[in-house]
Amino acid sequence: MKISYITPTLWDRLDYINIAGESLLQQTETDIEWIIVSNKPCPIQEQFMGKYANINVKIIQDDYAHSVSRARNIGIMKAKGDNVAFLDDDDAKYGNFGEVMLKHIGGISSVICSQDVVDGVGKIIGEHCVNPQFDIDSLFTNPVLYFTNELLINRNDLISIGMFDEMLTTSEDYDLFARVFRDLTTEYAPFRLSAYRKHDDNMSANTEIQNNDTHYSLHYIYQKYKREIVCGRCNKLIYKDLSV
Repeated sequence: MKISYITPTLWDRLDYINIAGESLLQQTETDIEWIIVSNKPCPIQEQFMGKYANINVKIIQDDYAHSVSRARNIGIMKAKGDNVAFLDDDDAKYGNFGEVMLKHIGGISSVICSQDVVDGVGKIIGEHCVNPQFDIDSLFTNPVLYFTNELLINRNDLISIGMFDEMLTTSEDYDLFARVFRDLTTEYAPFRLSAYRKHDDNMSANTEIQNNDTHYSLHYIYQKYKREIVCGRCNKLIYKDLSV
């Protein structure tokens, strides 16, 4: 199998998760599976399994899937694909995501694309174009955000760098990319191949809460890497642990 798509969910946004699923049904690369991980039971499991049977959907209920990082790690360990992609339950992949990303990954570890930003009804309201300078120093010193929705990564290589840090409740993507850029090879696919949904349910809609949580996580990340970090949300320099 070529790609395992992993989605953590609480089953509280069924309309959106169906949009995510529809985007996988439209993939031109069909050698895929969809792994959905939650600490709650699917309220419409029989209907859901039937609708997405053609993309090998698997629903995993695990009482310990209490965070995005933990849920993703459970999905990674259960995945059968050579490569892993991440699909949040309110986002979507464009139909050629898998096909294009596989062409770029070749013998390297990971590929990153750009993506559109859409509103609650799916209207494009912007775009997120990544900085293709994939090294840890650029990540920490330039206020550029990367999202796992833009990533395709070799599963074995992802496991080798420790997957997601389950101590983090936010900025887990940032921490993962730090290790991807430090330890693995990455190529840029210069296309917008995913859609990130920005709406009132996103924590990112509340800037003050998100900044506070992000700063706490970045102090933790500083302790791991001992490097100065510029917060990508507010451009503040994070240079010391919380005890200083």
